[in-house]
Amino acid sequence: MYISSRNKSGISHGKLFKQPCHLAYLSLLLIITSNDIDLNPALKTTIFPCGTCDEPVTWAEKGIMCDTCNQWYHVSCQSMSSRTYNILAEDSAIAWDCLICDCPNYSSVCFDLVLSTSNSFSILSDYSYSKVHFH
Repeated sequence: MYISSRNKSGISHGKLFKQPCHLAYLSLLLIITSNDIDLNPALKTTIFPCGTCDEPVTWAEKGIMCDTCNQWYHVSCQSMSSRTYNILAEDSAIAWDCLICDCPNYSSVCFDLVLSTSNSFSILSDYSYSKVHFH
């Protein structure tokens, strides 16, 4: 960076600030030679991992996103037929839920219910054999 200034006598003095440039250059060299950076990290990161197998869902294979949890899945991991996939791909108004979101939550519905059962023969167990007299 070159900055010009004038003193009281009107003489122009140019000052070249070399320190900041050298410091930036040195910092850049240290980062590059440290081998701790990736020149293109976007290619190695998985943006859309499959919710079932955790492998990336790419353009090379059929993938679908759940409308409830917004998780991407491979069509093969969801056991979806090609016909169903094509129908969903053609009409964006059709909502699709993954196998996890599509299943009802039985733990909060059925398994928490305590059913009271009564034994209609329980009255028979109240009698002991010693009280019963056979003639």
